[in-house]
Amino acid sequence: MAMPKSSVTHNTDQIALSYLLDKVHDDILVSTDSYHFRKPMKNNGVQKNIDLHTIGQNIVNQVYQSRADYLQDIQKIVDNCVKCKGDDAKHTICARNMLEHARIKMKESEHFFIQLEANIVQHLKQAKANFTGCG
Repeated sequence: MAMPKSSVTHNTDQIALSYLLDKVHDDILVSTDSYHFRKPMKNNGVQKNIDLHTIGQNIVNQVYQSRADYLQDIQKIVDNCVKCKGDDAKHTICARNMLEHARIKMKESEHFFIQLEANIVQHLKQAKANFTGCG
């Protein structure tokens, strides 16, 4: 049985979005600001612990459906640094630099992101309508 065309298109859009996010993420990983965040921080007392490795896995697993989803996880790194190290700590400054770097890199491909995100939202709405109509 063949997949419906809308499912194939959604999958293609999701793959393309993940590809763009992976390029942004790779750029962050090579920056010196990322050094402290490549693996989870141990015993930091943070409930929403996140690191760049986990974020990379989320990209591979196509967890993110928008730039905002990805940036939210980078923001968690910033928030964790503020909580554990303080607002003016070196780690916090590095985390903020990573967040800003991600925003700048995303801006460079903004027109692609906008179209892919719009397509994904449309496919999700269509899938939800199809699902609710199955009852």
